[in-house]
Amino acid sequence: MSPVPEETTAIDYVMEAASGAHFSGLRVDGLLTSSSSSPRATPTPTHFSTPTPLDSTAPKQPFVIGVSGGTASGKTTVCDMIIQQLHDHRVVLINQDSFYRGLTLEEMKHVHEYNFDHPDAFDTEQLLECVEKLKSGMSVQVPIYDFKTHQRCSDSFRQYAKFVKPAFDDFVLPSKKYADVIIPRGGDNHVAIDLIVQHIRTKLGQHDLCKIYPNVYVIQSTFQIRGMHTLIRDKEISKHDFVFYSDRLIRLVVEHGLGHLPFTEKQIVTPTGSVYTGVDFCKKLCGVSIIRSGESMENALRACCKGIKIGKILIHRDGDNGKQLIYEKLPKDISERHVLLLDPVLATGNSANQAIELLIQKGVPESHIIFLNLISAPEGIHCVCKRFPSLKIVTSEIDQSLNEEYRVIPGRRVRGAIDLEVDRNACIKNPAAGCRRMGVGREVAISLDGVRDKNMMQLKKINTAIFPVRYNDKYYTDAIASGDFTRLAYYSDICVGSIACRIEKKESGAVRVYIMTLGVLAPYRGLGTGTKLLNHVLDLCAKQNVTDIYLHVHTINEEAINFYKKFGFEVTDKISNYYTNITPPDCFVLTKVITQTKKQTA
Repeated sequence: MSPVPEETTAIDYVMEAASGAHFSGLRVDGLLTSSSSSPRATPTPTHFSTPTPLDSTAPKQPFVIGVSGGTASGKTTVCDMIIQQLHDHRVVLINQDSFYRGLTLEEMKHVHEYNFDHPDAFDTEQLLECVEKLKSGMSVQVPIYDFKTHQRCSDSFRQYAKFVKPAFDDFVLPSKKYADVIIPRGGDNHVAIDLIVQHIRTKLGQHDLCKIYPNVYVIQSTFQIRGMHTLIRDKEISKHDFVFYSDRLIRLVVEHGLGHLPFTEKQIVTPTGSVYTGVDFCKKLCGVSIIRSGESMENALRACCKGIKIGKILIHRDGDNGKQLIYEKLPKDISERHVLLLDPVLATGNSANQAIELLIQKGVPESHIIFLNLISAPEGIHCVCKRFPSLKIVTSEIDQSLNEEYRVIPGRRVRGAIDLEVDRNACIKNPAAGCRRMGVGREVAISLDGVRDKNMMQLKKINTAIFPVRYNDKYYTDAIASGDFTRLAYYSDICVGSIACRIEKKESGAVRVYIMTLGVLAPYRGLGTGTKLLNHVLDLCAKQNVTDIYLHVHTINEEAINFYKKFGFEVTDKISNYYTNITPPDCFVLTKVITQTKKQTA
């Protein structure tokens, strides 16, 4: 703190210092006083800046508290007591007295008649500009007002009756109804001051995004939570430990999210005959998981809410900027329910926005949606909250950012990938089951279903998500006409793949089958879905009058060529310039001759 200038008295210095900015209960270094010979008020600035944020490109969002009251009501006393208890350099006090307008020569002649309590006495525009700069993370110059040249009249009662009391009645008292907190008795009200100090401490401990978006909630961090985050982020952690500690964190997030649901007061009678006044849980509730990773949160939700209905939404994350809806299965009365939307990682927010938009289209009020995450990226929070300001987000931790690959940094292992690897191991151990394990001991088979007019849209969505071309109406007409030769593959009631065929008749009357498309969504590959679809068609060919089955494959698609060769297909021809929008445009013709199954006779 700067030494007191010799030419000013202690009381003058205190008055000038009181109008400056405060840091942790101390005055800003470098306070300057105006010369005593100045004939008028000269606002001498002092320079200070807000604390430098960790990320210079994204300044931290300050939390602004306005303190008002009549003259000598104890505003400065209360503020000083709060700052001294906080003892935090991030807490700054800006006094409105620093922004008095400089008096003109004519006003100086009648300074004792000048009303310093009227709003016109302040340079409000400069005050607002100062606050806006601070909110933007910029440094500002706070003027220091020279009180020495216009001391108040010694007739304090006259001054009070003429200026202070009328100004209070006209400007301060009417604004009282807008106050969030009213502190009677000023600095003597230690209980109220302690409550405000605690509230500010909570705000200082919040992530900056929670200050920008009041609908974002981060569960309170403890050593247990930090320890579990350390474990699930460790690249050396075992699969078993990763799943175990992820489930613990997910359970905490779910419990916290349930706390934001509406409750109604309820009275019950205890076994002792006493009346207990408590609350009743929200009855109309459901969960919706964004497949696949969102399914990892379903067990925690079921453990907390017995018999809860859970819907599913599948978003294609790679096509159309991650906004393409592939599948949805939701409760019919979802518009009447509060919805817990489940996705452990909020990255870009594109898929989440598509899922939320679907829920709103189904009639769910935006304010009835609570989005539960394990880890969130700032980019995703901005994306979701700006579009849906009434929705609540509950997460256990907000990470730093996204990298060039849109992965959360520092991030963690992907729960969906761990589950998929475990599921594949289960299928290898029990290949006859043709299933994958999901949740706690529940096995779900890959099932096939035919294509009809009612579910044709499912085939169109699957094709759009998997293949780089769009198919015309003839394709879908041929697919339906093929009957059982065209099939959709379902996993847990979710359409994840398809095979579409066309029946061709030769002049000799023989029948051949052409495979138009065979595809499986990327997250569900490696589970035998494609094999099951192809075997279904080959079995039909063997039982019916089919001589051969063929298809076209891109010449550079070695994975597909090797796949079909395992089933007895051979390359029988090469067609140049077969494709129009693919490079190279050539394809192979793969054919398999069908051996007919002999019919048993009685």
